Amino acid sequence: MIEGLFNEMELCDLLAIRKELLNGAPVIKQALDNRIRQEKKKHEKTCSVCQSTIDPASASSYTLIFGPEDFMKKASFCAVDCLEYFLKRKINVRDR
Repeated sequence: MIEGLFNEMELCDLLAIRKELLNGAPVIKQALDNRIRQEKKKHEKTCSVCQSTIDPASASSYTLIFGPEDFMKKASFCAVDCLEYFLKRKINVRDR
């Protein structure tokens, strides 16, 4: 995956990254942290249950973040009934 990114880059960009890595990579770390933070704030575009399109500005949409710290998952829902259905299904699967 990362090698594929490098294959698409120009030589000057590759040299800049190499120099940054030799200096401890604080700029790369900060850029990655910022991008990860942005992605974590985003809502999914479709409901995880009914697959309808979610309006991110809607007050009736919900996002559930779950799982262990190092492998968190995110599911978005268009309404409370889809969120309830998802939770009931997850609880039933866990109880089996």
